[in-house]
Amino acid sequence: MKDWRDRAACKGKTAVMFPLALRDVRHGLVYCKECPVKAQCAALGEHEMFGIWGGLSATERGYPDGHRRPYRRRMSA
Repeated sequence: MKDWRDRAACKGKTAVMFPLALRDVRHGLVYCKECPVKAQCAALGEHEMFGIWGGLSATERGYPDGHRRPYRRRMSA
């Protein structure tokens, strides 16, 4: 049986999925739109500080600068 990563739309596109500039994130997100393993990818990358995982950038996962510890937004009461 194949690993789920073998079915990823971005397979072989490492440079696109780990963009060096924030402005380049949108190029990687194109692969995530119809990816059949988006949920598995998002779960694997939940705590990753770099790259696009499951259609989410590092900023969207809570790493505002892509290299710092995640921040949590305060919920107002």
